[in-house]
Amino acid sequence: MNLELLLQPTLDLVSLALAQVTEAGREINYYGDALEADPDRLLEIEERIRTLKLICRKYGPSLTEAIEFEHSVQTELTQLTGAVVSLEELERQAQDLHAKLIDACQQLTAMRQQAALDLERHLIGELKPLAMDKVQFQVEIAPQTPTATGADTIIFNFSPNPGEPLQPLAATASGGEMSRFLLALKACFSNNGGAGTLIFDEIDAGVSGKVAQSIASKLHHLSQSQQVLCVTHQPLIAAMADRHFRVAKQTIESDNLDRGNSVVERTIVRIEELHSQQQRRDEIAQIAGGQSAQEAISFATSLLSQAKSRKKAVKQSRK
Repeated sequence: MNLELLLQPTLDLVSLALAQVTEAGREINYYGDALEADPDRLLEIEERIRTLKLICRKYGPSLTEAIEFEHSVQTELTQLTGAVVSLEELERQAQDLHAKLIDACQQLTAMRQQAALDLERHLIGELKPLAMDKVQFQVEIAPQTPTATGADTIIFNFSPNPGEPLQPLAATASGGEMSRFLLALKACFSNNGGAGTLIFDEIDAGVSGKVAQSIASKLHHLSQSQQVLCVTHQPLIAAMADRHFRVAKQTIESDNLDRGNSVVERTIVRIEELHSQQQRRDEIAQIAGGQSAQEAISFATSLLSQAKSRKKAVKQSRK
């Protein structure tokens, strides 16, 4: 059989395919020649793509979700601006509201000025029994930009001793003076129907002797009309209490499950009420210390006896 005759169909297919490829290449060249190169348009498209990616990152993550968010914001904006309020009307409303704010601030300032005079008088009266006979106190009301809390800055000026100028309390008062000031301040508020319970933590900080006794008497006075909770290390103050609790830290052993049930030490705080007079005496003696245990116990016994007498005198004076 003639080999050429056998391959002729295949040759025809190849020739046809070559002709089609040549024609496709010619068409592609025609299409490329018809295109107009526009680098600026390319940059514009790339910039648009970057912008869309940023929008999706902030409001998406998908473009569909970003479009939905834009629609919701547009709807809200339409609702807010649907009343068609002019800028002039909005400015007029703002001026009216600002005028009302100024008027309210002025009324509040007047009330604060009157309250400041009352507080100055009452606070000085509360401080004198606390061994601060010569104290000076002044409430300074300075103007500030109006806010929701008024147009005033309040500064407590304080002078504990004669000849010393009035200065801001936070910058001049010692620890003991600050303790007595806070006690007197709470006493002033309690007289105006304040809280039913007063809590004092280390109100005796920086004081001793006569001042501590004055604080103890003031606390007892407050306890006649309100519940007073006081954390103290002063035996003079502890002796005046109606109920006495011992607060102590204690180290215990416990299982640690995170470490295979190994035994670890933990520090806990225990509170125990001292019911008997002897328990109170021993606790006050421990707080007071002294050159010997007997001296401390004698001192504690004396404090409890004096406290009992003072409380009895206060009770009789109230009848």
